[in-house]
Amino acid sequence: MRLLERCAPPREDTSRRIAQRWLEYERKMWARGADYYRDRLARVAKPPGRVLDLGCGPGQWAAAAEGAGFRVVACDRDIRHAAARLRPSHSLELARADGSRLPFADASFDLVLCHLVLPYVDQEACLAEMARVLRRGGTMTGTCHGPGYYLMQAVREAPRETRAAIRRLMVIGYTIAHRLGRLRRYRYEAYQTPGRIGSAIEALGLRVLGLEVGGHPLMPETRFLGLPVFFEFRARKD
Repeated sequence: MRLLERCAPPREDTSRRIAQRWLEYERKMWARGADYYRDRLARVAKPPGRVLDLGCGPGQWAAAAEGAGFRVVACDRDIRHAAARLRPSHSLELARADGSRLPFADASFDLVLCHLVLPYVDQEACLAEMARVLRRGGTMTGTCHGPGYYLMQAVREAPRETRAAIRRLMVIGYTIAHRLGRLRRYRYEAYQTPGRIGSAIEALGLRVLGLEVGGHPLMPETRFLGLPVFFEFRARKD
C-alpha cells in the first residue's frame, strides 16, 4: 500500500503548488526588467531584423526584442503563458509549434533565441530547425541547463521534496543512458554540456561564437561540484 501511494499521481494540492510555483517563477522572470533582456540582446544582434523567440514561455524575451525595434515571432508549443502578457501587433506575432518541426520558411529569421528550452525537446532536431530558419549572417543564441543544475537542485530539494529530488537525478541518469546507448529519440528531459552543444552546432555548418558558463536571469550560480549549472551558446550562420 505504501509503495502504491508513492507511485500514485500527484494530488490536487501538489499540482496546485507546482502551478503556483511556475506563476511565481514567471513573475520573477518578467520582474528582471526589460533593460536586462534588451542588454542581452544587444550583445548578439542589432535591429532592425526578424527574431524568433523559440520556446518563448511567458514572453519576456519577445517583449524586450519588440521594444528594442525587432520584428518578433514568439513561439511555443503552449502559447497561453505568452498570450496572457503579449499583444499581437504588426511587429509581434504569436505562434504555436514544436521546436523540432517549425512551420517557418527556410532562412526567414535574422536572430533565433532558444532560452531554457533544449532539455525538454529533441535537442538535435531543434538545433537543426533553428539553423534551417536562420538567414545567412544571422545569429542563434540560447541558455541551456548543465548537469550541475540538476545536481544542485536535487541537493536543495532532498530534505523537503524527495520526489522532486529523485526526478532531478532521473534526468541525469536518463541523459547518461541516452548518450551511452546512442539513442535517437528523446522520451524524457535531458541536460546539455557546452562541448556537446558546440559540436552539434558545428555539425550543422554554423560557426560557434561563444560557449560561456552562466546566463540564467535569476540564478547566478555558475558551477556545482565543478559542473556547469547553466551555460549560454552563440553561433552564426556564415
